[in-house]
Amino acid sequence: PVVLQTYLGQGGQGVIGDTGWNNAVQYSTPRFGGLSGAAMYSFGNAAGAAGQRKWSAQFLYFHGPFAATGVYQYENYSFAAGDIGTSLPGVSGLTSQSTGELGATYDFRIVKLYAQYLHTNDQTSNGTLLVNRGQAGFSIPLGAGSILGSYAYSKSNGPADGVVRKTWAIGYDYSLSKRTDIYAAYLSDHLTGKSTGDTAGVGIRTKF
Repeated sequence: PVVLQTYLGQGGQGVIGDTGWNNAVQYSTPRFGGLSGAAMYSFGNAAGAAGQRKWSAQFLYFHGPFAATGVYQYENYSFAAGDIGTSLPGVSGLTSQSTGELGATYDFRIVKLYAQYLHTNDQTSNGTLLVNRGQAGFSIPLGAGSILGSYAYSKSNGPADGVVRKTWAIGYDYSLSKRTDIYAAYLSDHLTGKSTGDTAGVGIRTKF
């Protein structure tokens, strides 16, 4: 659900760009115990666009059954210099966006718990739009598979004050072999002022 809300945001609640950045350089640290970090800078993707940039910094931590991550990113263009004003439908006059995220998991063996928080700050010509987004989830081993569940909640403050999105999903993933699994899932999605969308699906996946 949180991926759906983040990269297919509605009502101006999305994060711009995609999971990959063009024309970027990155530095990743060695791992110190269970801690590592990375920093990335992406140039403006056009000649003479030195003021257009993206940058991010991240840490990862793994220790036994516990894992955590945190990341901050700043963007004043999406895919090409000058495109930010039209890159996020529902947010007029967008000039830059920054996003901070914290996530953690803990594996109790009988259940693995997940928690995540994202804060998005959109600077616009009409003021500042803030979006707070949280997710909680679980994975419970059952037979050769796992029961999976997750709930995500987003709320806007600012020019789009009071827009709320709630998304939850439940599913089962069954391993046929080390490389192949089958799954079934159901998802419910609701945004303020819109009707609820319900999706169900089954599938098979093979990893190469």
